[in-house]
This record gives sequence, C-alpha cells and structure tokens, in this order.
Amino acid sequence: EVDVTARRFATHAAATVPTNVRANNTAGDGTNTAQSEESIAAWGDHVLVAWNDGTGPQYQGYAYSSDGGQTFTDGGVPPVPAGWIWSSDPVVALNEKTGTFYFCALVEPTASTNGIAVVSATFSGATLTWGTPVLARSVSNANTALDKQWLVADSTTGNLYLTCSTFDNATGDHIDFQKST
Repeated sequence: EVDVTARRFATHAAATVPTNVRANNTAGDGTNTAQSEESIAAWGDHVLVAWNDGTGPQYQGYAYSSDGGQTFTDGGVPPVPAGWIWSSDPVVALNEKTGTFYFCALVEPTASTNGIAVVSATFSGATLTWGTPVLARSVSNANTALDKQWLVADSTTGNLYLTCSTFDNATGDHIDFQKST
C-alpha cells in the first residue's frame, strides 16, 4: 500500500520557492506612506497588480509584468478622468478567454459624490494599454457611502459582475449587485 499523503508532501517539499520581486517603486515615498490592499491577476506571462497607494492625490497604484512576474514596471496611477480621484479598494479581475484585465476601485468623481469605476487593460507583447474608465455607480456623499466593491469577469459570457457594500442613511445598509454585458 502506498501512502499518497506522504508522496504528495515529498513532491511539494522539493519545490523551489522563487525569489520575491518588488512590484512598486518606493523612491520618493514619504515615511508615513504605505501600499496596501493589493490585488493581482495573471494571464500567461502577463501580470497586473494594483494597490492602495498612500502618496495622493490619487490613492491607487499599479504595476505590470510581461515576463511572468520576474520583473515589474511601476505604472504609477491607472488612467482617471480629469477631476476624479481614485480613492481606495483596488480589485483586479481577468477574462481568461480574452486576456482582458479589469481594474476596479472606489472613486470620487466630484467633491460631493463617491462611486465605483472600472477600466480595462490589455497587453500587446510587453506593452500594457488602458481603456477609458467607466463610472459603474455614483452616489451623493450627503447620505450614502460605497465600500468594499468586488469585480469578477465571467470568461464564459464576457459579463462583468460587481458587488459592493452600500451604507445608506435613508434606506439602510445593504449589499448591491450589478452586471455589465
């Protein structure tokens, strides 16, 4: 009789752990600056990473790799329309059929609103090309706050599914769901 558990353990124990590689460039960051709440997606050798970036005035950062994560390019801030501020909670999703990446985060489209925006990204060789950001949802700061959104790309249908917590003084707190075809 063969002990499958012992054989599996021995196989995994022999695996080589790759070297850790920094994705972000911290040069010029202040002493109280942090990058946090990372999200990552990979398609073949193409990798997209996003994080909260405490450097402001835009509070999102990203990096990408076209060599399977052996090296990264810090891309700075994802594209954002004039006047908008990327504020928090980055999520990276991937359509595994098409290789289209999606960056989703909380955004402040105006001084009196908060919302959720999504922007697509594709690779052509080692070049990452961003689409145009889309405002998926926006609410008034006066009585509503959106938080902890999550985005999933359905590789079978091409649909995007978005959920978020809605903290609403008028209707009560709840979870919302949106679908984009």
